[in-house]
Amino acid sequence: MGEEAVVAAANGGTAGGGRSSRPHAVVMPYPLQGHVIPAVHLALRLAERGFSVTFVNTESVHHQTARALGADGNIFAGVVRASPELDVRYEVVSDGFPLGFDRSLNHDQFMEGILHVLPAHVEELLRRVVVHPPTTCLVIDTFFVWPATLARKLGVPYVSFWTEPALIFNLYYRMDLLTKHGHFKCKEAEKLRLLGMQLMASPEEAGVVAAGPGGGKPHAVVVSYPLQGHIIPAAHLALRLAARGFAVTFVSTEAVHDQTARALGADPDGYDVFAAARASVSGGQELLDVAYELVSDGLPVVFDRSLHHDKFMGALLHALSAHVERLLRRVVVDPGATFLVADTFFVWPATLARRLGVAYVSFWTEPALIFNLYYHIDLLTQNGHFRCNEPRKDTITYIPGVPSIEPNELMSYLQETDTTSVVHRIIFKAFDEARGADYILCNTVEELEPSTIAALRAEKPFYAVGPIFPAGFARSAVATSMWAESDCSRWLDAQPPGSVLYISFGSYAHVTKQELHEIAGGVLASGARFLWVLRPDIVSSDDPEPLPEGFAAAAAGRGVVVPWCCQVEVLSHAAVGGFLTHCGWNSILESVWAGVPMLCFPLLTDQFTNRRLVAREWRAGVSIGDRGAVFADEVRARIEGVMGGEEGVKLREQVRKLRGTLEAAVAPGGSSRGNFDEFVDVLKRRCGGGH
Repeated sequence: MGEEAVVAAANGGTAGGGRSSRPHAVVMPYPLQGHVIPAVHLALRLAERGFSVTFVNTESVHHQTARALGADGNIFAGVVRASPELDVRYEVVSDGFPLGFDRSLNHDQFMEGILHVLPAHVEELLRRVVVHPPTTCLVIDTFFVWPATLARKLGVPYVSFWTEPALIFNLYYRMDLLTKHGHFKCKEAEKLRLLGMQLMASPEEAGVVAAGPGGGKPHAVVVSYPLQGHIIPAAHLALRLAARGFAVTFVSTEAVHDQTARALGADPDGYDVFAAARASVSGGQELLDVAYELVSDGLPVVFDRSLHHDKFMGALLHALSAHVERLLRRVVVDPGATFLVADTFFVWPATLARRLGVAYVSFWTEPALIFNLYYHIDLLTQNGHFRCNEPRKDTITYIPGVPSIEPNELMSYLQETDTTSVVHRIIFKAFDEARGADYILCNTVEELEPSTIAALRAEKPFYAVGPIFPAGFARSAVATSMWAESDCSRWLDAQPPGSVLYISFGSYAHVTKQELHEIAGGVLASGARFLWVLRPDIVSSDDPEPLPEGFAAAAAGRGVVVPWCCQVEVLSHAAVGGFLTHCGWNSILESVWAGVPMLCFPLLTDQFTNRRLVAREWRAGVSIGDRGAVFADEVRARIEGVMGGEEGVKLREQVRKLRGTLEAAVAPGGSSRGNFDEFVDVLKRRCGGGH
């Protein structure tokens, strides 16, 4: 019986529901032996008293228990055979980590996984096994952090099962009193906690057990961050490396792969996103050596990562690295010939690279300015612009390579006073890891950010190699879209040149319904033709139709709304004359390359700082407002100015100059071409393969 789906209905019934006449208890112990033992015997007691019981174990506990017995299967089978009247069913769930992950050696990481990742797997199981909520109860170990929440969601009672003395429960229950009286949560207690963590820190593992690509080529393992805006440049960087003679292993997550395949109408099983790219190599050329690998991010594939953003980020922070490490130990055959190219936002690359004895290339998919600001968080903190209750509001003039920047031009996470969120923890840890990188690759152009790049080169080998686009700035041969793309070409072909406003807020961030309605009102009032890409979850996965009532009827004949499209094809079309954008970095580079001026409405993270580059430094776009302060009248006026006014003429001229800068950078002798050549030479010398 497979360990990923162990379901034993020993009495011949249907797993999950129990006999309709019996009450149903779902029992789940904490995944430690001292908790599992009493939970098992409680489950048997309940079954003896006429309950239909579903006992839920983690795959890891099940695996270890079965191996200890030299068996595989239902741990209750022997009891049920001896007492067939007992209705006990057995289920297992993932805790988010690979089975081979050492939970004892990596205790804190395991606990973080139990905290942040396990609940999604349990909820998926409970929605299957809780058939009749009125006759079901959850009997769950008190140490879990989610039972009451899930019980409310499912409409069932929650029985908290405490496996220790009542005294212990009482002391935990009264932590507020211990805190109030200075016996807990005070500075001296925190010092002791940190000391204990240092004493318990685990030694790093070493050594490589692997089987992977060979052939004598230097080997690049490229791991993309599982968000579409990061996947696109990473996939095309992988193709560039393969075209220069590297053997490449491209690593994506199972969830991204599943969504990408389904967007194309393909079966995720066996689908390879690089298949078409390999087949497109011209006759006589060596086939691109790109292998494609998948890892779990710790969550179920069907888990809604958009709706549950913080849980998703928690899994990336705590669980993903264990799955990546297991893969790397298989694919890294020769550490001396291998280097790891991992997105800077990951929290583990330098650590894993040291364990495996490989070079670490930090791949930054945003402007060098953003990297530089994150890299110098310490200066922002020391000077009172970050990590304080009342940050300074004056101009920031002390960041190397940045003559000045206003606090409201910083990334959204650096404008927040609460810095304890999961995303802040990721940023802090990721840039600790970035300091351990051997090289940094950045999807920018030296001429766009000369002083910033010069300052960063004083810190690390820093290569500006952008813009990284699909070959020919056309539809990519690599499947990178996580949504099905609508074909907009026929509609665009019927529109006059430069008359269409293209609107898209990207693949990740959300807008409020109020903001969306104000923008929609401005778009309608402007009278402009428009093509609007409106992601189904742009407000929320729970609100698939967020536009104002009557919008479609009012826009009939001059506007089209689609869920997704091939953006480079749309921006390249002669009918498009403006781009209302969230200011994602890929979108900005693509708009400049296509010669299209921008109307800026940043939503999150780097987009506020990107707007500064577009509107203030390059004068290639204008702002239409800010979060919570965008109004239909201003949106209308800005659209009219860009699409038909003198302002639009000036912006187009400036965008044309910027496009010339990008084209020169990637041409022979250009800065980005030369930087990439240098990077390739350095890595080939380090990892073998010559020139």
